[in-house]
Amino acid sequence: MLLTPNQQDLVDAALDWITSKIEASEGFSVLLVSLHSEGKKGTKYSLETVEEGLVACRADLQRDLSDASEYALVYDARIELEKGGVTPVFIVRTESRMNSKTVQCIAPYRLEESGGAKEVILADDPQLFEVEERWLLSDR
Repeated sequence: MLLTPNQQDLVDAALDWITSKIEASEGFSVLLVSLHSEGKKGTKYSLETVEEGLVACRADLQRDLSDASEYALVYDARIELEKGGVTPVFIVRTESRMNSKTVQCIAPYRLEESGGAKEVILADDPQLFEVEERWLLSDR
């Protein structure tokens, strides 16, 4: 398995959080769940674009959240399908100072609306793959 137990916990927390924000129709560009010695911390970035949110997230991980041992960030995206069309996905990036693996997850979902209420249904099989670029420093 590509994810450590801590990383899996952070990915699960990030997916739960993004699901709740979308179902509540709250605006955001990127959500970050970071693990610190005192526990998990959630940070919401409500900027114009995902790219701006990622830049702010990266800066916080180097500055204000530099004591994070691991993190998972998540954002909503659309990807093109090979057979045509697009599908909504959550992109989750997780990284640990403890090991050298940076893992990214693509979790397809669908949004169902009924009577004004929204429900996010996650696909059963998110795709995990290792990423080369690291954001956290591997040594403290």
